[in-house]
Amino acid sequence: MKKLVTLTASALLMGTMATAASAAETTPAPTTTPATVTDTTYTAPVTGTTSSKFTASKNAFSFTNPTAWNERVKSQEFDAAALQARGEAGVYLVEFTYTPTDSNATPVVFASIRGYDSGVWNSMTNKDAMGKALNTSGGVTYVLSSSASNPFTAAADVNAFNTLLQSISSGALPNFMVNPTTGMMPGSPVIANDPSKVSVNPTPTIQLTGMTPFYKSPGGTMIGYLGPQKLDTTGKGQTDPASGQWVEIYTWMGMAWIVVE
Repeated sequence: MKKLVTLTASALLMGTMATAASAAETTPAPTTTPATVTDTTYTAPVTGTTSSKFTASKNAFSFTNPTAWNERVKSQEFDAAALQARGEAGVYLVEFTYTPTDSNATPVVFASIRGYDSGVWNSMTNKDAMGKALNTSGGVTYVLSSSASNPFTAAADVNAFNTLLQSISSGALPNFMVNPTTGMMPGSPVIANDPSKVSVNPTPTIQLTGMTPFYKSPGGTMIGYLGPQKLDTTGKGQTDPASGQWVEIYTWMGMAWIVVE
């Protein structure tokens, strides 16, 4: 049988699709297209003034757009389920693309911010190749990466793309801030020091020692994986002769199930 595990936001690698939002313009994602959450066009900043602000879906984080990010910069957000469908790692991703002046050229991603489960990120040995961590605390670590080359040949696009790359060359973004309430991704529980909410009959906890899958229901659809951590349970469980002992756990997505040994 498998190791017993419990789900928390800090260990979540995959989830369901998030609704995207930005400070400029938001287009709801079609229910039939789970991969794309948002397509945003930025308001062109005026030289010498503070540009508009980007706010991630569910206000997980925000930053001030560099002044070089004009009306040709767009964003597209993905949640864990969409990333899984793309065969990629992470619990969140936003890609920033440049729309070229050359009508024969297609938009190109020049930067991205990917959210990793902090436990997974901290265990990575190739962090430098993945990008620059924008925050060092919380259940999700947001990592900034940029394009390694300029794909354009038209002078105007070459210069514009280089300017965008230069705007993030320091590995930082202006006024980047993780929302302490929602920064662990949508639905994260907020724990208060309220004696009236402290259970006198606490439920069992589980210590995960490796990557563990979790499910919507016993024997049902797999949601994703949890990294090594100590997890809490709801106290509910059931036995399936085919798969083993199932235990219900708390997650930022609601209740989920894991198989225990």
